[in-house]
Order: sequence, then C-alpha cells, then structure tokens
Amino acid sequence: GLTVLPQLVEAALATHPAVAECAVFGVTDERLGQRVVAAVVVEPGATITLSELRSHVTGSLPSTAAPRQLHILDTIPRRGIGKVDRRGLARVFGSAEP
Repeated sequence: GLTVLPQLVEAALATHPAVAECAVFGVTDERLGQRVVAAVVVEPGATITLSELRSHVTGSLPSTAAPRQLHILDTIPRRGIGKVDRRGLARVFGSAEP
C-alpha cells in the first residue's frame, strides 16, 4: 500500500476555513490494512462534513490519503511534551466504523 504521512494530510486539511486544528492517524481496516482518520476541531460557528474535507484535499493529495473517517472534537489530545497523541486517538476511534 501507499505510505501516508499524517503531517501532509494535516497540512492540507488545515487550509479549509472551518478547520481550527486537526490530527490525522491510521486505524486498522480489514479490507484496506489501514484507513486514514481525521480528528478535527472546527472554528466557532462552523460545520464540516467528511465529504467536504475529502473534496477539499483531493486536489493536493492522492485519494488514498484523504480521510475515510471524521471525528469532530473539542480539543486534540496531546501527550505531556505537547505532541499530538495519535496512538491514543487510534485506540479510541480504531473500532469505529468508517
């Protein structure tokens, strides 16, 4: 499969006006091996859908790198040193259906 760098997907997602902050991570998928998931904090008063995000990044990323699942969060969880807790996000959302 194709290696997807979370930072590149996050950079593409961050250009959407409704995205205040985001984190991208992979979760196990029986069919794909892994699927790309986005956790997003939206700007106050804004809304966003998975299809809007996928369309937004399609021009700058391969379709395989576009998120297949979206979770709207109040905050992005971080570890003690301030880095995004991707493993924690994958544990929480890994069992969710796409």
